Amino acid sequence: MGKTVLMVDDDLTSLKIAEMLLQKKGYDVWTASTGMQALERLKQCVPDVILLDIEMPGMDGFETLEHIRGVEQNKNIRILFLTASDDVQGIMERADGKVQGYLRKPFLPDALYRAVETE
Repeated sequence: MGKTVLMVDDDLTSLKIAEMLLQKKGYDVWTASTGMQALERLKQCVPDVILLDIEMPGMDGFETLEHIRGVEQNKNIRILFLTASDDVQGIMERADGKVQGYLRKPFLPDALYRAVETE
């Protein structure tokens, strides 16, 4: 059985492409297009990995991250930020150890697979 991935991105094209690519590799993929929707999804499943976009309207990735990490059952979920930003170092510093890495957007399929498969 494959891993469960929660993909959170307000860019519906990126969301659909990632969902299709990951499902092709046998992953169980849940999607959310807002931070609030992601929190609702987390009441239904506990994924192995969350790919979390930073730039989203309403609740951004950092605020969503705080809510996710504030729930005990989510403490050990591997979270990677999705970002198009060039300031990856600043992003990782601001995340303060609450994410395990990042994936640059736009991403290539191989980069997506590596990000999800890395433990």
